[in-house]
Amino acid sequence: MSCVCVIIFTVIFLYFLRNLYLPEAVALYGKYARPGPWYWEKRGIFMLLLKLRKYRSEKNAAKSADGGAGYGVKSKADIKDMDCAQKLEKTPKAVDAVYFNGSNQQGAYIVTALSRRPKNVAQMVLFVQLPGGDLLQLPEHPDSTVYGCDSDVHDAGGLKLECVTPMKQWKITYDGKLRKGPRNEWKDNEDGLVNAKLDFTWTAYTDYYDFDVDQHPATISDAVAKEQWSREFFQTLKDAHQTHYEQFGEWIGTVEVEGQEKVELTMRGMRDHSYGKRREWGDFHRYGIHMVHLEDGTSINLGKICIPDMLSDLSIGYVMDRSGKKEAISVTDMSLPELGEDGIPPKGYEINFEAGEKKYLMQVEVLHAPIFYMGFNWEAKIFEQMIKVNVNGQDGYGIAEFLYRWYLGSPRPAKEDSFD
Repeated sequence: MSCVCVIIFTVIFLYFLRNLYLPEAVALYGKYARPGPWYWEKRGIFMLLLKLRKYRSEKNAAKSADGGAGYGVKSKADIKDMDCAQKLEKTPKAVDAVYFNGSNQQGAYIVTALSRRPKNVAQMVLFVQLPGGDLLQLPEHPDSTVYGCDSDVHDAGGLKLECVTPMKQWKITYDGKLRKGPRNEWKDNEDGLVNAKLDFTWTAYTDYYDFDVDQHPATISDAVAKEQWSREFFQTLKDAHQTHYEQFGEWIGTVEVEGQEKVELTMRGMRDHSYGKRREWGDFHRYGIHMVHLEDGTSINLGKICIPDMLSDLSIGYVMDRSGKKEAISVTDMSLPELGEDGIPPKGYEINFEAGEKKYLMQVEVLHAPIFYMGFNWEAKIFEQMIKVNVNGQDGYGIAEFLYRWYLGSPRPAKEDSFD
């Protein structure tokens, strides 16, 4: 017995000695962290901390409304306080953003978003692709910054996104000019503008997925364990935290475009809501996120996010069905370096992933890929790809949003240099 104990002690001692002298793994392309010598220990520790934090939050749910949101803890105790326009934090980069996408089998796609920022500034997106028609987009696109927005609600530039019933129903309206596109370079002119009106009611058909508490602990722990730990690292995670939740629903409404007949549409798609003290588009190196609905009623989010020196290889996502079952994605072979690291997302590819006890294969075909930029100085370039998918034999439709850090700046003169 004593001999066995000596052997075990020696193996453990040599393992720790080896790890002490092993260098940290070099980040792939200088951006994507890889597992280092203490990866498994760090992963286990962080997973334990997540479970403990979630347990404490569930034991006393009221404490989740005290501003202590983060991994494992809800930001608000009551959904009515979550699913509404938030009072912006008194910080220079505060954000309160809502996003909607919709699509159908006939080839209709609509994407819209409105991000409230300090100084009555908003970042706004609207793309309308009708079956067999031209892509329509905001006159400002590919820029997304608009000024003089309402400081209390999601209302700017003719676009209004209004919560009717929390986590149940929203109203989506637009009344203004749209430009026949795509236009991927900014020019100060009014070429191709037409009058347009959108009037939709969006009604949820799934539960909401709260990334604070519903993310699979394995994916979060994996991402955190790959990074180099320090007091500054965890403080950065805390400072950059944003509450983010999503759900899928049905669009019913109309699109009116000058010179065309009024079009009635029914679509399905995802919406999200994010809010927090800080959103800095320049923090991102890349992300790729798929938001799709299948013909059998299944709804899927699958993505990867790279924020260097924070979480540079984070897997996210879930699968929800019409019965209400909700499963977080635990494993995926999606790799950003293999999906357009040269700055151009691929037009067709496959991704494997697991949720619950089921394995999935998603095959993606890109149909349209309009571009817009985020930030006063265009810190991020985003491909808002309208896609068709096949997942385990089921056809589906949706959006694949691919972001790239942009370093060449904006040609459009800004009224503000920053939110500071």
